Amino acid sequence: MNPKITHNSSHSRMKKHQQNVDVSNTFITKTMKYAIMLCCLFSVMFTTGQDTIGKTYCTISVDAGEDQTVCTGESITLTATSENESKCRTCTGYEIKNTELCERDNTDYVVWLSDTDGKVKFFSNINLEWKLGDNGTATLKGEIRNIYNRNDKYVVDAVFTNRTRTAPQGSPKYHKCNNEDASKWVYYGEFSGTFTNTRNGKSFNVSRRGPAFQLGKGANPTEKRKGRLGASGWFSTTDKKYTTGDFNLIIGQCSSSESNSEVKYLWSNGETTPSITVTESGTYTVYVKDCKECKDSDTVEVNIENLTIDAGEDQTITEGNSVTLSTIAVDNVDRIDWLVDGEVVFSTDSPNESPTVSPTETTTYTVRVYRGDCVAEDTVTVVVEACNFSVDLGDDRTICNDEPIVLSATTSG
Repeated sequence: MNPKITHNSSHSRMKKHQQNVDVSNTFITKTMKYAIMLCCLFSVMFTTGQDTIGKTYCTISVDAGEDQTVCTGESITLTATSENESKCRTCTGYEIKNTELCERDNTDYVVWLSDTDGKVKFFSNINLEWKLGDNGTATLKGEIRNIYNRNDKYVVDAVFTNRTRTAPQGSPKYHKCNNEDASKWVYYGEFSGTFTNTRNGKSFNVSRRGPAFQLGKGANPTEKRKGRLGASGWFSTTDKKYTTGDFNLIIGQCSSSESNSEVKYLWSNGETTPSITVTESGTYTVYVKDCKECKDSDTVEVNIENLTIDAGEDQTITEGNSVTLSTIAVDNVDRIDWLVDGEVVFSTDSPNESPTVSPTETTTYTVRVYRGDCVAEDTVTVVVEACNFSVDLGDDRTICNDEPIVLSATTSG
């Protein structure tokens, strides 16, 4: 007889409730995980300066300084300061990879040397590095190995100069197997260096031969794969046996870099330095750009205070007389001083007032006008002439009472 099975509805309801709770907890747990992930994502966005689609988050700002007022005839230096510029890494060195020779299989190399009989030996790369220098220079340094004799190794040390985007006469060397676009290649007009044998220490010199050393996509004329970033340049050697050779390089990934936070400046007057000196009134705008192409700008006003004065024409007086000097026709002055030999003899804050003077000898008066930080001055000279006029009534006379007498006066001077 089969046992009777009784369904426990209470237990079923409890189990169903427990399942609902588990589902709710799972939903809450997943929701919290997504929230945490989003929070972390936004944190990364704002700390790295990148948004979700990889755009640069720019923070650079520039301050052109306070507005400036200077006096006539003076200059002012404006200085822009930037902050929060982007930080970049500029690649300065690149690893070198072997060329896959397009004319035959299983020949991977970076240099070949040829003797006077046309016998060629190929060298593969060990640790060559192409490094960019200043003023259009570059270097190629490292070791190479004979692909058929692993003990035949050389240390390469070459310097490349006179970088240009214009193909020199006789350039470029065109590809042996592929049709490559040379329009964006660069060239080094000269190069020289040494190959030093690692076994015996003997070395020979190398120098450019034929077309200029070329670099760019497809610039390695023996590389099998089309469009690879490469470089090539024939050379002559001072070796007695192997007298010619060729660099056939593939430029690989960045191997060394430098930190770069350079900011470029451009002022509205065309100058490209952080500080400029100006002598004219106007609005000056400075534009800045950092290594990630982030930009900002600011403006500064320069006002040239036009303060010029005229003390008037020189004056002439006779001894014992006085003269009132000309008033100074300027507005908004703080003070006007009249000086003789550096000492103030008259001072006023009104352009309508001027001194009356009676010098006993010829005297030069200096007038100084003050407006803010500006001072203008001029001079006027008062010429004093001696008084030579005289009158003569003649000699003394004696007369009797009631006797008339005629007196005559004569003048001179």
